[in-house]
Amino acid sequence: MHYGGLFYRRQDGDFYFHLARISPEYTTADRQAWGDGSAYTVKIVEPQLASASFVKLNRLDCPVFMFEGRHDEVVPSMITATWVDKLKAPTKAIVWFENSAHMMMIEEPGRVLAALLRFVRPCANAGEKDMR
Repeated sequence: MHYGGLFYRRQDGDFYFHLARISPEYTTADRQAWGDGSAYTVKIVEPQLASASFVKLNRLDCPVFMFEGRHDEVVPSMITATWVDKLKAPTKAIVWFENSAHMMMIEEPGRVLAALLRFVRPCANAGEKDMR
């Protein structure tokens, strides 16, 4: 975080980790559960992800949208871009967030919403029609 991999142009994520304190919707217990859930996820999921490889995964039969912060050093975006370029999928797109690192939904929330509406919503709407 100190070098900007999680949040672009910020030395730490303190502002993010304290956001729930300013919301009247979150109780002290909610904030504690959020922290506990995050810690649990890191403990359980991170070791599994460290050994995961998508190198041989070259086809998916579902839409694929990768939202990538241009300055992400947690999950380097160019690795994702190379993989998506080779991937075969009915619909695929990489959406770049030029002023973000790993947390584009916090750093550029309006652009994330616009991208969801532009790219993902049409696929969701098409899926609803197919289910009728």
